[in-house]
Amino acid sequence: MHARASTQAHAVGHRFLEDHDRHTEILERMRVALGQHDDDAASMLWGELCGALLTHLEAEETFLLPELLRGHERDARVLLQEHRHIRTRLNEIGRAVDARTVGTDALRDLADELAAHERHESHALYAWVDAHVDEATRTAAIDALDAPPHSAARKTSP
Repeated sequence: MHARASTQAHAVGHRFLEDHDRHTEILERMRVALGQHDDDAASMLWGELCGALLTHLEAEETFLLPELLRGHERDARVLLQEHRHIRTRLNEIGRAVDARTVGTDALRDLADELAAHERHESHALYAWVDAHVDEATRTAAIDALDAPPHSAARKTSP
């Protein structure tokens, strides 16, 4: 029984980190589209990224961060603040995408911010979840992450 729970716990961190990799890959494809002056492709990829990121944030906020709040309130509150910052950045960059004025520097900055956030989550959230959260909650988090992308890709309010 313990081995199964341990395997499932590892799958949570692994699955969420895979999702971070997917976000990075979408940003890179968008950077290439912008370099080729393909604003339509860049806009489509931006919608895909927003949907994926919002689904990811909501899965963490619904299933993982409430658990972390009980065990490590300060870490959870810092991660929630980072999520608010990410939503703000999505709004800012989204306006530039809509106006067709977004540049690759903005995408590079966002990629750097997301990478720093991933490192923080990997240490403060996923490691803790792997060790302390029950199987039902871990499974629900993975199921939420695997749900269809957020239906309102540009909606970035909590």
